Amino acid sequence: MVTGPKFCILHSKLLTKVSKSPDIVFCISSKGFISVTSDSVSSVSILQDFITKSATKKKSKFDIQQQFHESTVVSTLKLIDPKLQEHIDLQAKYDLLIALLDIQTLDAGCDTLIPEYQQILRDEKNIKQQYKKQTNLFKHLCKAVMNLYLDWHKHKGVNVKGKLPQLESILNSNYSLDNVIQFFDL
Repeated sequence: MVTGPKFCILHSKLLTKVSKSPDIVFCISSKGFISVTSDSVSSVSILQDFITKSATKKKSKFDIQQQFHESTVVSTLKLIDPKLQEHIDLQAKYDLLIALLDIQTLDAGCDTLIPEYQQILRDEKNIKQQYKKQTNLFKHLCKAVMNLYLDWHKHKGVNVKGKLPQLESILNSNYSLDNVIQFFDL
């Protein structure tokens, strides 16, 4: 019977929808010891919570030591950024469409509009469909960023739940990757 360490590789779909590449979590365990390596702070956090709950049920004692690098958080934010940026661009186009439709209602002749605005009016149906689809994805992405923020600070031993409204405001009205990285204090 082999009594050495056990190895496993876990495949997580936590960020697959965002980055199109899954998280990989490497685990090595033996009696009283587990080492977890991943490029995702959130995946490790989920696994840590699971292990803690399981150990508590079994009344096992263990010590958790963790080490995370800021580059992990930054790389995750960089994976999410293009999708957030895409939504912000679509939001601007949608808002412009609504304003142009109001103008069109007031003034039946919109022939004086610049070609870009005329094209937006012609693409009305497509823009509205894309916007409807993107709204749920945007909410999901914002939640992923907020969970990453919570997980990152949880591992540092800091409760930042009170700062979530500020982060949500940045994501919804003042988004840029630099603003989010600065808010994360990286």
